[in-house]
Amino acid sequence: MSPAKKPSVNRVWIELEYPDTKLPTAEYHRLAKERADRASKMLKRLGVEFGVPVFWFPDKAAYCFTIDNGGSYVQASDAGHWYNLDYFGRDETPVVEVVPIVVKLDDVMEAEPHVFVAEASDFGLKPGTWPDTLATELGNKQPFERVGMKFNDDGELRHVSYRQQLGCITLKLFND
Repeated sequence: MSPAKKPSVNRVWIELEYPDTKLPTAEYHRLAKERADRASKMLKRLGVEFGVPVFWFPDKAAYCFTIDNGGSYVQASDAGHWYNLDYFGRDETPVVEVVPIVVKLDDVMEAEPHVFVAEASDFGLKPGTWPDTLATELGNKQPFERVGMKFNDDGELRHVSYRQQLGCITLKLFND
């Protein structure tokens, strides 16, 4: 479940005020960008795990809200956005423990070019255990770094995504 996904009932509205329109243009854009930056910091503290959650788009004079790890965003026509309260009100993120895992070609399946998939249990991961990094023999042999989590519409964890440092390989570990 995405923090930005609009559920049918359990949601919270987050809105940013626009600066005073009487300000000089440069000051107006500076204040709007500063507010977007502060909102991003707040949303990251609440658990948004991707990129820049809110940014100011000066060409359109609008706040934009990033809605997924791929960088998709929506332009706020009214300076706000609905967020999923079930996501923000979820239990604490599972504790991450150090697990000595080395991802090898025999352990994964290439679902599409440069995107490998595997079941978490294939690596001996306990439920709720998601290492920050995984060693690998794939690609440039640089470790994978955890970059995000994908939830289904019911709020259950679907998979955890990892990207290879200095490389172009993605690994998705499914929560079986």
